[in-house]
Amino acid sequence: FVGLDDGEYVSTPDPHVPVYIGGERVFGEEPPTTLNETCGAVDPESVPETDLSTASLTAQYAPIGTEPTADLITNSIQITNTGTNPVPLSAVTVRYWFTADTTEPVSYSCDYATLDCKNVKGTINTLDPPVTGADHYVEVGFAGGAKYLWPGTETGPIQNRLQQTVFGGFNQTDDYSFRSTGAELTTWDRITVYINGRLVFGTPPE
Repeated sequence: FVGLDDGEYVSTPDPHVPVYIGGERVFGEEPPTTLNETCGAVDPESVPETDLSTASLTAQYAPIGTEPTADLITNSIQITNTGTNPVPLSAVTVRYWFTADTTEPVSYSCDYATLDCKNVKGTINTLDPPVTGADHYVEVGFAGGAKYLWPGTETGPIQNRLQQTVFGGFNQTDDYSFRSTGAELTTWDRITVYINGRLVFGTPPE
């Protein structure tokens, strides 16, 4: 309404205020109902390719089972992006080096992961010839559902379990990546990290 000097008011139709009779619009315009795609957060899947040659990652490790001889090898591993670009986790792999102490197969399981174990995969690989502290390594990687590791963030702990098909016990004292102390996740360069197969952190056994 527009006020007049004599206290009288006249109505001014506003086309942006729709009027309905019996549920049917008889005047005015309705607001658009389609999504404005320019608003909202960035979809991680739309992140452009970055120069992974300059990416910087580190690994943190904590033993869970610390006994010198154990039926299982259990630990937590976490990856941190210390660089300035997002890194697709599907390009990242992590290796834990150990001696199998058996000729029987060794299997891998993810017991817990902040990223969800369905996004974590692990394979057991044999070293031929073996090196000091390792004749096998488990390579942990990530499925596409894990998406990106953003600068300054970490994957959160990934709890890993290795077990022998026929239980005979692991001697962890001679395993290259094993550390018997420290319940907290700390940076450990005997865990090696790779991006598309290129070593970016840690020192492999020789």
